[in-house]
Amino acid sequence: MRFYLADISLKHFPNNKWLSFHLQLLDFLLNLLFIPCRLYFLKKFNKTSFNIEPVSKINKEIEEFMIRNCSSELVQKTPASFDWFKNYPWLTDKANGESVNYPFTYLANRLELNYFVFKHENEIKAFVAISNRDNLSKIPFVYFNNNDIKVVTQTIMRLIIEKKYDSLVVFHPGIVDFMQKNKMPFYYRKKEIKYSGTTNQIYDIFKQKSTMQDGDGDVIFT
Repeated sequence: MRFYLADISLKHFPNNKWLSFHLQLLDFLLNLLFIPCRLYFLKKFNKTSFNIEPVSKINKEIEEFMIRNCSSELVQKTPASFDWFKNYPWLTDKANGESVNYPFTYLANRLELNYFVFKHENEIKAFVAISNRDNLSKIPFVYFNNNDIKVVTQTIMRLIIEKKYDSLVVFHPGIVDFMQKNKMPFYYRKKEIKYSGTTNQIYDIFKQKSTMQDGDGDVIFT
């Protein structure tokens, strides 16, 4: 959604500071050039989006909304689950130092996991979790009524644009399908397929509750 060639080059060529510097300048100029495009979509999504409220704790109202919209989920989450996701991240923010040193520790320059509720006339229409690792955003969990897919997707995009995230990763089939069929402020899109393995016993349960979210398992932490 934004140009970040310098960050990509540093990831693949960490010792080539000269290339990164020139790409950083190119990123700045390209992002400056495409400001009208982002403003156009921001204005468009503002007209139709729900009201956005940040959430620090999952209260009873949000919990009941999530229960009503997760009947087909294989892995059921509780308010305690979302507290745990926030309080015990596997990634380590560089600003806080490498507090736990084990083989899977990953240091990030910036690390956030934020929760939001979307409302219309004080009625909850969606609950969305958005993670941010070095300005690359993901949607590990989202709950909403499928009838609201259009406005929920546009509200998510409004949030992403306002926060100036470089990119967005989303696996929710309804949101992905809507994004593919409608104009969105992406300069580049890439389709990714995620595979999951299971035992035969769990697969029998999965056939009855066939929905998994991107954050299920340990993916919420990465």
